[in-house]
This record gives sequence, structure tokens and C-alpha cells, in this order.
Amino acid sequence: MKKVIIFVCFVLLFGNRWFPAVPGLNPVGVTTLSIFVGTMLLMILVDITWPVYPAIAALTLNGIFPMNEALKLSFGNHIFMFVLMNTLVLAVLRDSGVLKRIAVWMMTRPISKKNPWFFLIAMYLSELILGCFMNCTVIIILYCTIAETIFDAMGLEKGDKMTEQISIGVLVICAMSYGISPIGHPVAIIAMELFSSLQVVNYAQFLMVGLLSAAVFFVLFLLVMRFVFRLDVEKFRSFDPDLLKKDIGPVTKEEIVGLGVFLIVVAWWVLPGLIRDILPGVYTFMDNLGYCFPLLLAIAFFCTVPVNGKLMMHHVTSLKRDASWQAAYPMATAMMLSAAITRPEAGITEFAFGLLRPALGSMPAFVFVLVASGAAMMLANFSNITIIVTLFGTVAVTLLQSSIITDVAAGPFCIVFAISACMAVATVSSTYGAITFSGGWVTKQKQLTEGLTFAVLAWLVTILVGYPFGMLLFT
Repeated sequence: MKKVIIFVCFVLLFGNRWFPAVPGLNPVGVTTLSIFVGTMLLMILVDITWPVYPAIAALTLNGIFPMNEALKLSFGNHIFMFVLMNTLVLAVLRDSGVLKRIAVWMMTRPISKKNPWFFLIAMYLSELILGCFMNCTVIIILYCTIAETIFDAMGLEKGDKMTEQISIGVLVICAMSYGISPIGHPVAIIAMELFSSLQVVNYAQFLMVGLLSAAVFFVLFLLVMRFVFRLDVEKFRSFDPDLLKKDIGPVTKEEIVGLGVFLIVVAWWVLPGLIRDILPGVYTFMDNLGYCFPLLLAIAFFCTVPVNGKLMMHHVTSLKRDASWQAAYPMATAMMLSAAITRPEAGITEFAFGLLRPALGSMPAFVFVLVASGAAMMLANFSNITIIVTLFGTVAVTLLQSSIITDVAAGPFCIVFAISACMAVATVSSTYGAITFSGGWVTKQKQLTEGLTFAVLAWLVTILVGYPFGMLLFT
């Protein structure tokens, strides 16, 4: 079956010049759509990395882009480099131990020892905060490890209802934190890039909408855990949070330096959106340098300045061990295909207008936002989030550019669309679900029922709270 899929996809990539004409679509459009569909099928059904190579070859062979342009749009795209460099910098923080130290510190405050629910709130809140800045894989592995430490200390076994529910909570909060912030999160970055032709969204705007949505969702999440799924925390009364400190040693210089450098990087990302109207000259300077610039300096610092006699990063080793190639390659493919399918020469926008206008022309803007973000949320549970955001984002942008759907606030829609797609928590085939399930603390049925409940809840919160607030913010 895999061979059949690959064969069909390669026919779509390289055999499209012999396809029959499509009424209303010019030959360039037919070729572009064929390459887009073939590449997407390869990424969804076969592999998410290597399809970029035949896609580049097909676009070049069919005259869509010259080879240099295709390489520039894919591997030369700033998002591709951003993903790689960001994971290298985050690996330094992970290896220094500062992430676990911050998490444990937040979970062992005096108030968290007074009531089991206070402890759970501290645990999930610390995950939500750290997840706004960190890679989702790093966060979910860290908090799954912390949860297992707690379970072992309490003598809990796999299959216990409480361990399942707490583990699902870790999964859900990780997904929410990944969606609400563009800081170091490729999915948000790719959505912002796709929608930039309609409306530019900066880091500060994304964060404001995301954090408000997260705050409302966090309260509802706790209420659902307490009153709907009836999480029993009585066993937690015998747990001493200070047990989490046993492996935490004194603060090291590596932790201080690593965290300091990363905070400077984050400040560079967020600051332009805050000073745009106050210091326009500084804003223009920082915006022109882009959000890869601080990562370049951070990596150079870690590779050249020793701390306690040792370098914090060895570049070749880090590229092999820490670079997220499985995230970077889909980004390269996504940016290249998005550029191809939205080219005026392809005529796909006009084709979509004529084809879909009768069916979608009367659809209210809010209904479109509801349906598009909901579809992205559901399908992301069965596929790679990057692929879903790329596919649906490109289609949505094409529809909005062709004016089939009108009155949609593109900036707020971009944000709620990205957050909704990140709520892939209901299946073990989702981005983070496989990590949670592999620990053996969660069953597929429990993850499906409770995970899907929280995914739908997050989707509704972003639509009913985040989107209207975003409309006010972007006015």
C-alpha cells in the first residue's frame, strides 16, 4: 500500500503535464495544484521530511519556480532556519536543568502544600507558563517525568483513575501552551506567515489574544476536572511536594547564563510589538533584522564563550542530537508550496472564487471561523499539526483573498486557527498524544473521551473569547 501511495503521488508530482484540462483553471494552476496535492499526500501518509525534495524537483521541472527560487523558498526560508536554531537554543536550557528547577520551585510554594488542588493548580500553571516559551516535546517529557515521580512517591499503579486524569491534564495544558504563544513555537509562526498577506500579526498581539484565551480555558479546565470528571485528589493529601526537590542541587552558572541569554532572545521577539507606536525608529530597526537575528547571536555565544571552562553548545553535536529536523522540513515544504499555490500566474485564487462562491458566498464570517478552526482542531488529532495548519491555512487564505468569504478579521482568525490546531490531544497519533500514551499511564479510550472534551472546550473558548477580543485589539 505504501508503494502504491508513493507511485500515485509521484504521478501527481511529475505526470501532471499529461492531465486533462480543468475548466476555469489554466495549465499552470493544474500543475501547481497537482504538485500541492501529491506532496501533501506524501507528508500525511508516508513521511513528513523527505517529500520536500521531489516537491522542489517537480516545481522546477514544471517551470513553476527556477531551482534557486525553490531552494530559497524552502531551505532558504527564515522559518526553516528559525525552527532549527530555536531548538538548538532550547536544548541548552534543557541540559542546564533550569527548566526543571523553575517547575519545581513553582510547585513547592507554601500555598501548594495546603491543599491537593492548590498543588495541582501550581503544577498545571507552571506547565502553562513554561510551555509558552519552550518546545512542546521538551515540556511534555519534563512534566510526564514529574508526574511519574509523584505517582511513584504515592505508590500509585498504572490503570489508576487519578493517574490517568492527571496525565491527560499534563497533555492538555502542554497543547494549550503550545498554541497560545508564538515564542519558539513553529506552528504559530507558520500561521502568522501564511496570513501575513492579509494582515500582519506580531508577537505581542498573538500573546495577548492567546493568554486571555488560556486564562479562561484554565479556569474551565479545572472546573471540568473537578465537577465533570470528578478527579479524586484525596490520595494527594499524603504527598509532600518537597520530595520533588531531592534531585535539585544548587543553582549553577550554566543555568543563570542559559536563562539570561534566552530571556534576551524572548525580549527581542516581543518588544517590537510593544514599541511600534512609541519608538517607530527602533521598531523598524528590530523588525528589519527579524526574529532569527537574536538566535544567531545566542548560538554564537554558546559556541564560543566557555562557562566554568566548558562551552554550552558544541554545534555539530547539537545539530545531530537536538535540531528538530522533523519540524523544520515540513516548514520548508509548507512555505514553498504556499508561495506556489498563491501565485497570480496559477490563477488558483480566481478558480476558487468561481468554484466555491455559490456554496460559500452566503456563509457568515463567524460561521466560517468556527468551521475552519474546528476542522483544523479535529483533523490535527489524526495527522501532523504542521501539515494541517499548512493545508487548511493555505486554503483559508486563498478563500479570503478571493473574497468568497468576507468580513473575516484575518489577524484574530489566524490566532484562533493556530490555537485550535494545536489542541491535538485526543488520539495517540497526535503530536503530543503519543508521548503521553507511551508512558503507559493513559488508555486510548480515556485519552479519546477526556482529551476530545478538552479540545472542544479550548476551541470554543478561542472562538467565543479570543476571536472577539482579537477584533477589538486589531481595530
